[in-house]
Amino acid sequence: MSLYLNRQIKKLFTNCSEDTLIIYNMEFLGAVALYFLFKFLHKLWEVRDQDKDRQYVRPDSRHEPEIEFKCGTDRSMPHIDLETSRAITLDLNTNKMEKTKVRALFLETLTKIGCQYEIDADDDRILFSYQGEHFVVDASDDRFYVTLWDMFWETAELYDIDELSRLKKAINGANLNYGVSTIYTINEEGSTVDVHCKSIIPFFPEISQLENYLRTELNEFFHVHRYVENELVRMRNEEEKIQTK
Repeated sequence: MSLYLNRQIKKLFTNCSEDTLIIYNMEFLGAVALYFLFKFLHKLWEVRDQDKDRQYVRPDSRHEPEIEFKCGTDRSMPHIDLETSRAITLDLNTNKMEKTKVRALFLETLTKIGCQYEIDADDDRILFSYQGEHFVVDASDDRFYVTLWDMFWETAELYDIDELSRLKKAINGANLNYGVSTIYTINEEGSTVDVHCKSIIPFFPEISQLENYLRTELNEFFHVHRYVENELVRMRNEEEKIQTK
């Protein structure tokens, strides 16, 4: 390759026409390009041969490696594969579930905020009053949340089309502005539309200040009440103004 390049260089310095010189230049540049291409392919082939010599050992996913923790100045983290991590997490959650009694914790918190409660004999629900409002609670030890119900706190006539329309708009607005869900049910026998509120909240010992946490959520129900009532009054007043014009 080097002899070929020398010949090409000598050609460039010989007496020749301009057209011939251009051709020789192109031949020289082509030769240089071929030389570097050869060097690149040669290097690539060497790397390929080195990779063949390496042996790749695939770890057995069924084998759970032993985890060794050392005390001292070594702060490096031990290697834990995905399956081992899931097993540890599941074990921690299972132990926490066994130790935590959500229902008993909720009843204890009710007592701390001054609420007396009863247990419904039919469905085992918790019944209590807070600021004059009656609440129903689903609380179980097999989950880390409780469901709060405030039922039948507003009623409208089923066949009062105008009032029913206002009530639906007010409920939609409440659901957009508050975390507590507001729903209505139709009682065809009594010809009424009844309004209820529902909230599902996490409940476990790690939540700080559980008493204030529960009070805040219960107070949210009253904010929803006021919002719906104020919206009904506002819509009635607006309709009256339109009719008097």
